[in-house]
Amino acid sequence: MTTSTPQTFWTEEDIISRYTRADGLRDGELIAAPEDLTRQAGISIPVAMTRAVWAGYVSPHYLEKMPDQDEIGRLWDLLWMLRSGAMRSRGSSVIIFRVAFELLREKARASGIVYIRGGEIVELKAVCGPGDDCEPVITVMLPAED
Repeated sequence: MTTSTPQTFWTEEDIISRYTRADGLRDGELIAAPEDLTRQAGISIPVAMTRAVWAGYVSPHYLEKMPDQDEIGRLWDLLWMLRSGAMRSRGSSVIIFRVAFELLREKARASGIVYIRGGEIVELKAVCGPGDDCEPVITVMLPAED
């Protein structure tokens, strides 16, 4: 007696909705980190972050008030902390993994004419999984984002 398991074959008609990583990058919901900067940070696969991470931690509205800060420097810090978090999680045989890492975000507050900086520890999440063509990609997001 031979038993067979039923196989499901999806056709275009079966798909109700599809939103790919490429769609997210094109729409601005995801922002890709420059490949050369990612490689310099020691990460060999593509990295993108959600718009919320970019706006909150890489290119915040108060950046122009802090002349010693810039997007590339803040992105470098984020990528370096991502790499450090990934190195701590080495040895896992899990293909899709989550890494929580901390990033110091500086805040500018007006106190008269002088801007005083105070740091804050934030937690971000990085998920490594398959991209649109099943290639490994990393997406950095807020802890509550999927």
